[in-house]
Amino acid sequence: VVNNEPPYNETSGMPLSLVKSISVGAGTNRIYAELVRTCARIRLTVRNNTVGNSLILKKVALSADGNPSTGYLFPRADFSRPGATMGPFKSLELTTQGETTDIVIKHGETHTYIDQYMYETGPNGSVSLGFNIAGGLFADGVTSGVMGQVNGISTGSEVTTTMSINSSAQYLIKSATSDIYLYDNDGTLSASPVINVNDLLNQYNLKDYLWTVSVSGTMAIIKNVARNECITIDNKGAVSLTEAGTVTITDGFSFYRIQGKTYYYLKASDGSSVSSSNTQSKFYLVPVTQSSELNLKDNNGNAAEKYFDQTISSLNYIGKYGTPVPLEHIYRNQDVQIVVNVHYNPSSGVLYFETTDWEKDDNKTTFD
Repeated sequence: VVNNEPPYNETSGMPLSLVKSISVGAGTNRIYAELVRTCARIRLTVRNNTVGNSLILKKVALSADGNPSTGYLFPRADFSRPGATMGPFKSLELTTQGETTDIVIKHGETHTYIDQYMYETGPNGSVSLGFNIAGGLFADGVTSGVMGQVNGISTGSEVTTTMSINSSAQYLIKSATSDIYLYDNDGTLSASPVINVNDLLNQYNLKDYLWTVSVSGTMAIIKNVARNECITIDNKGAVSLTEAGTVTITDGFSFYRIQGKTYYYLKASDGSSVSSSNTQSKFYLVPVTQSSELNLKDNNGNAAEKYFDQTISSLNYIGKYGTPVPLEHIYRNQDVQIVVNVHYNPSSGVLYFETTDWEKDDNKTTFD
């Protein structure tokens, strides 16, 4: 935990001040003086808005920009500040193997990670104030998190020519027009949308999505890693997975049966597969490398259902007219509360819609 903040607390107290112009006259004079704090207060709270997941974070940090090292006792007319940046705000960061945290946010609950004083920033002193939040979503019931080695995958550049295919590599087969991937569904060639490739490690069986591709001329053997079954298109145009099978492959890629060029085709509306004699779908081969990285696990040693690492480079607040306004400065006695809402939907789908021109109407008032 890093803690760079003014040295004020309930024991030491905090200086209060006021600058005010008054007129005095003969006799007894009285003045109403409402002293204000010389510092501002900033808080960052995380709310778990997921359903059925517990949230564990390994990093919560406000950027160092906008955290002045000193301030003035009395406010200045130009709101300037005398010192340089103090350093990062108070933060949480787990970086070492075996480090643990017992902060587990259940769905519907919140936790405040940062709550500290700060000197006022002055004009434009907060334009680059942002934060970084990283962690994972775990099954309900976990009680703590620990840093450990977690399996991951990395992807290379999409392969679009047959000359670039490496027969010893493993590939994902991705639609050229959408995030739809081919996989072996218990012996049936199927297609499914995948939002994040790393989700394949947790939500799906990764091997079902991995393929090896061996090319000889225009002929290719496309074999699934999980079941060692090959994509086949028979003489009647039926697509299947068999122990031995070849297809004709072209740059781009599309693949088809030799006789009659019956292409493997992705039906656009739902991602399902059919054979077609006159329609083809283009695919990319995405090389995959499996790896291991240091990340959070739960107290049972399980990886997260979903990992995330998000950086927000600047902050907005809701102005007096109800519109977002950039947070450009933080003055003394202000209370800045940042609430981070975490949402997650493991399901995904494809939505198709179209828009049409407004119908011209007479001058009657209508609400459409």
